[in-house]
Amino acid sequence: MKILISSTYYYPYISGGAEISTQIMAEGLASQGHDIEIITNGLSDEDELVNGVIVHRRVMPDYNIAMNPFLDKRNKFSKVNKLIELYREFFFSKTYYSIYKSLMKKKSFDVVHASGNLYCMGRYNFWKAALALNIPVSQAIRDPKLVHLDFLNGKLDRALSRVSAQSVNRISSLVAPSKYMMNFYNERGVSNSKEIVIPNAVEMEFIQSDYKNKENIILYVGRIADEKGILTLVNAMKEVGNLCELHVIGSGSALDQVNLPLNVKIVGFLKRDFVYEYMKKSKAVILPSEWPEAFGRTIIEAVANGTIPIGSDSGAIPEILDEGYIFKAKNTYELSKLIKKVVNYDEVMYINEIEKLQGQCQKYKKSNYIKLWENFFISEEVNSK
Repeated sequence: MKILISSTYYYPYISGGAEISTQIMAEGLASQGHDIEIITNGLSDEDELVNGVIVHRRVMPDYNIAMNPFLDKRNKFSKVNKLIELYREFFFSKTYYSIYKSLMKKKSFDVVHASGNLYCMGRYNFWKAALALNIPVSQAIRDPKLVHLDFLNGKLDRALSRVSAQSVNRISSLVAPSKYMMNFYNERGVSNSKEIVIPNAVEMEFIQSDYKNKENIILYVGRIADEKGILTLVNAMKEVGNLCELHVIGSGSALDQVNLPLNVKIVGFLKRDFVYEYMKKSKAVILPSEWPEAFGRTIIEAVANGTIPIGSDSGAIPEILDEGYIFKAKNTYELSKLIKKVVNYDEVMYINEIEKLQGQCQKYKKSNYIKLWENFFISEEVNSK
């Protein structure tokens, strides 16, 4: 099959879990003999081959000078600029439409797929170009951004949901990484006749926990932002005391003005391989999110590295994590209690628990993930004929 996938960023430009999932999908399908191509934002117009995947990097209007996190210097993006870009996400733009249609027409793809919200990439125009050429087009919903805006205090959310509901009906299908995220959209009136849940995966083997080399460390990995629950975690550490240390891996400003307790250490940003080594020596990895997580990849990565995860009840986290390690979001007492429980496990208890969790997470292996996507795209092509 010839498949075109659009993504706001693509390797080596990784902003978060969406880009990791897209790369695993694309390279996995290419390894199965499919012709996979990516169209993504670029600092210049260029085409390259990345691990068997053809990547088309294109300069998108206004995006590179204003929103690209991989540029050292960016112009300030005002609310007016954001509204202009929002318009381009849902309505016709000749520039975006021409970029997409020319590539689709030239390559004769069997199916195309939007692997994320495509913010500042004219999502509606990607759909419209595919429909004009009678190519099945599907949309992944990995976050709430088709129905929720981070600015204007959500005042446009209801109107946004109505527009999304109307436009989504025109495409062939919706794909979500969790039942929670699909239901989140359905409850806001956004649905499609074909909806499928394909959970994310990790591109790694599950290893045996090395308890003897674990330290009294618990780990936070991710953006250091209020909505990620980092302040709740820091406050919980005040109740934990000197039982263990919290090491924070990531970047962000949420803790810049916070008087941190002595048992909290900011490590900063680390590449994925170094993060995994850190996970292996930690006794727990904490995902304290307070916003609707679409999946929670960090949980699976922790389990694969032989470390027990602890997560809030926000979003899809309870779908993938054993209820014994779930706490109520923003509840520092429940979180501190779970941290103490896990850190105090003896070796036998710890090994038993991590083996149980690894058994529950086998379905999130890469091989299963690739097969689900392959079957999905095959059905997209078959149903279009």
